[in-house]
Amino acid sequence: MIPSLKRMVLNISDSKRNFGDHQKRLDHNIYIATKDSKKIGAYLLEPEGDRIPEGFIVALHGKGCSREDYVSSSKVDILVSKGYCVLIPDYRGFADSEGEFDVSMVNLDVMACFEYLISRFNAEEVHMVGHSLGTGIMAEYCGYIEKNSLGTRYRPQKMFMISAFTSITDVAMESVACRIISFLFPWIKEKLSKEMGYDTLKNMEHVNGEDIFLYHGMKDDIIPYHHSIMLSKKYGAKVRLSDHGHGNILRDEELWNDIHLNISGSSYKSKM
Repeated sequence: MIPSLKRMVLNISDSKRNFGDHQKRLDHNIYIATKDSKKIGAYLLEPEGDRIPEGFIVALHGKGCSREDYVSSSKVDILVSKGYCVLIPDYRGFADSEGEFDVSMVNLDVMACFEYLISRFNAEEVHMVGHSLGTGIMAEYCGYIEKNSLGTRYRPQKMFMISAFTSITDVAMESVACRIISFLFPWIKEKLSKEMGYDTLKNMEHVNGEDIFLYHGMKDDIIPYHHSIMLSKKYGAKVRLSDHGHGNILRDEELWNDIHLNISGSSYKSKM
């Protein structure tokens, strides 16, 4: 039962189906080696010409998604046009990345992205943008960095969380079907939490709330916006609500412009 729930939560099969040979041949398609010798695919989007990057961003997509899906369904190109270098990885098991998805091991995928940007560009500050599942992976990574005392080298400077959740278990319990299953099998909630992890409320305990920026659509029927409200209240992070759903929020140009403004130091406009 747990493996079935994991497949439903991650929806990895769609990421493989939507990534083909054409994408592999693109100039911005690269492969990065992790510390456990897995090869993960990624898109490296750089400013045009010889423009020196304004900053560096690791962007983490959601479930059932590939790096190609993320680029085509979002306005992340706005950040590239403003001079940012954006690295979009596919986690192990997703698209054509090697390995099998595992909550703890995906931390090595994210760390490999930081190492790549540091090695190739001598990046001193790296920011992170995450959507849906990507926000949970981001928070899990921050907990991993803190737990292993890896220091500021691998720590994101600012974190932008789009359609975030408090925990995977909390999201699952939003479903009537999952609540019924949990009632019939009381042990399954704890088991799911142990297997999947992604307790964002807990993993963000050591992050400065001033470095967290939350965005959520009030029409989101996958992850209701009260998740971001709870995270905002817990950590004093700023939250911006908009009239969007779970997916089309990624096409909100104001959102991407806000990310740019907050990285560059301009004021953040919250809407509660």
